[in-house]
Amino acid sequence: MNFITKKILAEAITRPEALEMLGDFRSKAEAGVFKKDGEKQDGITKDNIYEVFKEAEEEIKGRETLVVTLGVEFGKEDLQKIGEKIKGDFLLEFRYEPELLGGAKLAWKGQEKDYSLRKKLQEL
Repeated sequence: MNFITKKILAEAITRPEALEMLGDFRSKAEAGVFKKDGEKQDGITKDNIYEVFKEAEEEIKGRETLVVTLGVEFGKEDLQKIGEKIKGDFLLEFRYEPELLGGAKLAWKGQEKDYSLRKKLQEL
């Protein structure tokens, strides 16, 4: 894993957020590298810039994703707080499904666990 990916994954919670950060980082690096005639910018040069960012993008896109389906719609700040609590060596994807009535469903590597209120009511 290259240093760009490490930096982004240390901060990003979701794949879209990580890819957006990568785009921002790429723009800044391009401006720095191509502005300063061949100087290294955080270890990035004109010769390796596209390779470095392609590798980082592939690493981010290939990262395992925990899908969290919530029965209540949350704002971005609340989702960020939830993400920080359950953050691990993976990215998160949040979905909204009002039929859950509350609680959540978690999907990881093809397996799903349903911790929703709807599921509990169905079991009664």
